[in-house]
Amino acid sequence: MKPTVFLLFASWVLYGLGASASEDYTAYHQRIGEAEELIARAEFAQALAIYDQLFADYAFVFRRDCQVAAQLALYTGHSQQVLRYLRRGVAQGWELKSIRKNTYLKQHLEPGTWQLLSAEYDSLRALYERRINVDMRTQVHSMFKKDQWKALGALLRFSAKARDRYAERKFAPHSEKQLAQLIPLILNGGYPGERLIGNSSWAAVILSHHNSISDAYVQQDSLYKYLQPSLRQALRQGYLSPYEYGSIDNWYRVVVSGHQTKAYGILEAGMTPAEVQEANRLRAEIGLRSIQTHNQLLQVQRQTGMDFYLPSHFGTSGEIKVDG
Repeated sequence: MKPTVFLLFASWVLYGLGASASEDYTAYHQRIGEAEELIARAEFAQALAIYDQLFADYAFVFRRDCQVAAQLALYTGHSQQVLRYLRRGVAQGWELKSIRKNTYLKQHLEPGTWQLLSAEYDSLRALYERRINVDMRTQVHSMFKKDQWKALGALLRFSAKARDRYAERKFAPHSEKQLAQLIPLILNGGYPGERLIGNSSWAAVILSHHNSISDAYVQQDSLYKYLQPSLRQALRQGYLSPYEYGSIDNWYRVVVSGHQTKAYGILEAGMTPAEVQEANRLRAEIGLRSIQTHNQLLQVQRQTGMDFYLPSHFGTSGEIKVDG
């Protein structure tokens, strides 16, 4: 990359470090949803135009959106845009080894583009490392590892009653201590997700574990209720993605209902039409793709070879079957 071009690119990306906390990502998520619906209908050029505009309008963009846009640009023959999206993706934390594992890019990206990206990688990666909060990342990663270790105890209990007893007596006090650390982080520094620490799962897993301790515990829990408005604010400000928020809130809604609802339909393999209707209503509120669009995107993946980095469900293809 020419030095002048790189400096312009760097200043553009690093603008995200000081982006206004009032910047509203509601429209961003809605537009991504529109782009995904276009992809589901195989209207790839129109979808790419939405990504182009969003990437021009927002200093911070989510890594997955860079990944999708880069493949769309390649699929539609916009070779100049491919490198631009790859550069933006690396600056958002997309690792070169992960890019090389993308089958579609591996098969179709021109050798010259690989060479340019490899030559620029360290400089682009430095933009990402400069953006993230290293201290917060270290703290949340440590909390995540503690959470995973503590959760293993539940797997050693072989009955639902024993698991609930372990969760309420052992895991609940641990989780309350975790949230005593996590809540001040969120209130004072922002939600520790992809934008701040470069990882979208650690904090979400901690909160999801808390929301699934046991039916009795979740019914009386006040910590998540206290935190929920801040999570919605983080969603609006671009610190939390719709899928992360949905994953966290899905557990709460399912457990507090006594497993009578499937909420957003996250991690579900099958749903009834009525459950899909309710899931789509909840998904629309947070800017997350509908169940139908999710399934259609999986079909487009199979047809084109592109990878849209959609969540899978317990080792399945990720398709959510609608019964009836």
